[in-house]
Amino acid sequence: MRSVTLRLKMLDDHICCNCLEGMEERGLSIKVLRCVPMGERHAHSLLRIDGDPEICEELLANPPELEKDGMRIEMARSGNGTISLLVINEGCRLSHLISESGCFLELAIPAGDDGMIFHLLGRDAEAITDFVRMAKEEGYVIEVISTYEKREWGGLTFRQERDLRIAFDLGYFDIPSRITLDELASKIGCSKSTLNVILRRAERKIISDYLKGAK
Repeated sequence: MRSVTLRLKMLDDHICCNCLEGMEERGLSIKVLRCVPMGERHAHSLLRIDGDPEICEELLANPPELEKDGMRIEMARSGNGTISLLVINEGCRLSHLISESGCFLELAIPAGDDGMIFHLLGRDAEAITDFVRMAKEEGYVIEVISTYEKREWGGLTFRQERDLRIAFDLGYFDIPSRITLDELASKIGCSKSTLNVILRRAERKIISDYLKGAK
């Protein structure tokens, strides 16, 4: 399998991550976990909102009205400071392109300036190439950040590998770093302390495996 990280410039604001306005201003992060195409252009998406538990409770108690036509949401509490959000979108072409290319969505997060960072999994490099080609033909502006072969390695958990990959792709390990741990935690949707532990454990596992193999 082949995994790719992409930055996409969205064609309009009719996307599931924009169904609720002002999330970032309230200190909440939002990410797309699943996206299933339905019908000709419809899509059902599962999102997660993370942030301060009190703000999440306030959001659940007083759900804002949707400003986007053709979109419906259902919200539910899924943990301390976490909300699950089901979005029914009647105008999502992107989810169909992902499916038609033979790819699957692993994660998508807002990246500012009407952009999104997508992590896609394809059966092979051709599936990834097909998605990029079809998306560009539709008018999307795409930047391929990284691609790699998806295989079991290092004994990392799914969460460790995913967050480590996001951190790497967004430049956390660059010198100098292109993103702070606070900013990275906000994008991923967890606390700074939690992310720090996840990354340190992943780094320790990789270094340990390397040193054992170097003996």
